[in-house]
Amino acid sequence: MLEQRGILVSDRIPIDRSKWQKPIYQGHYDERAEFYEDIRCRCRKCELSFVFTASEQRDSFERNGKYPRWQPSLCHKCHSKFLELVSEEAAYSEKWDKEGEAVAQPEAFLKEWLSILVHAESFRRQGFGHKIGMVKKRLRERDAGCA
Repeated sequence: MLEQRGILVSDRIPIDRSKWQKPIYQGHYDERAEFYEDIRCRCRKCELSFVFTASEQRDSFERNGKYPRWQPSLCHKCHSKFLELVSEEAAYSEKWDKEGEAVAQPEAFLKEWLSILVHAESFRRQGFGHKIGMVKKRLRERDAGCA
């Protein structure tokens, strides 16, 4: 096992550009790079620093088809929380789609759904604004109807 600049050579992960979707998108790696290397990133939610590991890059670029310029914007903890919120939001959306206005009779449903949507949007991902607007509109209509 050779050691080069403090890195064990056998632990290095070779780049296989033939598996990249668009090999011309070099991103972090120029044409001379032979191995992936860990890249330090900053989470846009919690703003903590995290490492995008060489093996995660290989999986992202060679197996999952992401472009080599792509880097994760959320740390593992925030990404997991975001996926959890997306799953919760999907359950509320599904219930709304199946039951419609009937499910909104208890105001708590709309308020809980809105809370999940606002929290998910705080991760600075798109796609929640329309639903937030719709739920807020329903809540305003309920308030107007009660007055």
